[in-house]
Amino acid sequence: MVGSATEGSCTEPLSQVDLELSRKLEGYKYFELLQPVLSKVAELRPGADREWKAVHHLTAYLFYFFNPAITSLRGLQHATQLPDVQRKLKIPRVSLGTFSEAASKRVFDAELLAEVLRELVGKLHATDPKLREKFGAVKHVLTATDGTLLKAVPRMAWALWLNETKRAAKAHVQFEVVKGVGVDMELTPGNSSEREVLADRIEAGRCYIVDRGYVSFSLFQKIIDIESSFVCRLGKNIVVEVIEEREIPEVSRKAGVVSDQVVRLGGPDSKRSLKHHVRVVTIARDDGKSMRLATSLMDIDADLVGEIYGSRWTVELFFRWLKCILGCTHLISEQPNGVALQVYAALIASVLIALWTGTRPNKRMFELICFYFQGWASFGDVEKAAAALRAKAQQHTAKST
Repeated sequence: MVGSATEGSCTEPLSQVDLELSRKLEGYKYFELLQPVLSKVAELRPGADREWKAVHHLTAYLFYFFNPAITSLRGLQHATQLPDVQRKLKIPRVSLGTFSEAASKRVFDAELLAEVLRELVGKLHATDPKLREKFGAVKHVLTATDGTLLKAVPRMAWALWLNETKRAAKAHVQFEVVKGVGVDMELTPGNSSEREVLADRIEAGRCYIVDRGYVSFSLFQKIIDIESSFVCRLGKNIVVEVIEEREIPEVSRKAGVVSDQVVRLGGPDSKRSLKHHVRVVTIARDDGKSMRLATSLMDIDADLVGEIYGSRWTVELFFRWLKCILGCTHLISEQPNGVALQVYAALIASVLIALWTGTRPNKRMFELICFYFQGWASFGDVEKAAAALRAKAQQHTAKST
């Protein structure tokens, strides 16, 4: 990323149009997108370096994500010594002590970045029009929710998981299926309850898509009370009392729907936790087995319930993106707030890619953007690749209609 954006590729000079576009990107377009919302992020308290602010800390993390050559906090700190990096990113020279101090929750709470993330997600339209059309009958925002473990070193005593030698943090991520980005996150020790974390962060107007680990009658009731909905796979041991057998249309039967029932979940005592009847859709799987999906969505086709649950896999793919592409398998801070800062910055980086390209982030596009920042590709190269992805998405949408 040391090369200037205005230098172009190594094989040919930039065109006039390319030069004009590159001038607009001076300081990097990704970071300029942040300026309207970063003003809402509180500045760091005065410390050893009074010039180091929250905006600088976030910018440094984004700089780290788009530079595969930087693999540690020390490498990031060393890169900020370069005058060209300071000029383009508009950040001052920084010490390791400043990074360490900024990772402390006393100084800069990572949750402040949640507002930045929400602002950016609000500017983003659907990155997959095909999915938007497919799930158009669902009035709530499809939100796949799950947790992923981030391996920690044994000396990170707060990251409780299996034992003293096997430590891990857990990032609980809410992922908007149609927009293709993470929209909320909470970091906890690895042995924490995913159900309890979600219960504290649910919002109105969302359809939460979760796996068996989230089965909780009180959680289901809380989601319904807040005027949201859920689709959750049930385990074999969950008792149901059938209230009504619903008719299965032929199109749903062909899609593998075996039964569609209105039920009361659990035994007699469960009424205290879950007052409402819910719907259980049983769907045959390719391996000859079946799965039961509980949902509060009563007015959509049974096969669409199965399609909604199938979209939960997108959050697993997103975890692979965070770990394998953005490098969150390597934690550059050992403090919980510092790890949360890193994960939030990764979510923000993903949204920025989607905002610029108008498509779901992928590995090839990420690599090309890194090449652009390092001077090995022109802005025109990136625009061409983004246009090709957008055209491909439009073709898929046209075929589906």
